[in-house]
Amino acid sequence: MPGNPEAMARKARYRALADLAREADTPWVATGHTADDQFETIIMSLIRGVGPDGMRAIARRRRLEPDLRLIRPMLHITRDEARALLERADILWCEDHTNLDTTRLRAALRHAPLAQIESIRPGASRRASYSADLIHQASLVVRDRVEQVFPKGACSWSRDSLRAERPIVLGAGLRRTALRLTQGTGADRLGRKVVAPCIRAIRDGSTEPRRFPWPRDILVTVTTHEVRMERPRRPD
Repeated sequence: MPGNPEAMARKARYRALADLAREADTPWVATGHTADDQFETIIMSLIRGVGPDGMRAIARRRRLEPDLRLIRPMLHITRDEARALLERADILWCEDHTNLDTTRLRAALRHAPLAQIESIRPGASRRASYSADLIHQASLVVRDRVEQVFPKGACSWSRDSLRAERPIVLGAGLRRTALRLTQGTGADRLGRKVVAPCIRAIRDGSTEPRRFPWPRDILVTVTTHEVRMERPRRPD
């Protein structure tokens, strides 16, 4: 199966939920993600070395479709608290069998290190969920700055103006431009090893022209006065 099987399965689940919501004529879909899920996601993001957008972790709400909103009302409570709530309400739930598969990173974290952290520092998952909210707010500040520095449609910029920006803004802006050129594909290949050399070249004092090939045939060129990103068309 091409791509990430877990990501593809997740998209399929949300498509199914959207279909059910349309059948029920409701503008809302609620999922049962808890603070524990948020804690796991934050640690997994740290392991992957993601930027501010990735560190936002699980959003409390987002749009599934133009007229359909996804909400996660239980992100502020733990998994044990959610189970206790369901038991008191006499509501049955289903456990995903993959939650027990410790060959998967999330399940391995859940059953060993994170469980141990929670036993040593009770409430750690709830505090991590609060931190995720703060990180989300910080990511919005970065996004606003990226919108100003990297206008939509632009593929070349003054090197002097970019040099004045923080690396986190440069990385986010360059990634966003690359994803626009590739129509949103290849995000998982635009990691630190790809982006960091370009950021260093933009910010250093060298006047030598440098070219950086990126995945998906993206080419970034840094000259004395300009930074340019392009995706040359392949000959037919």
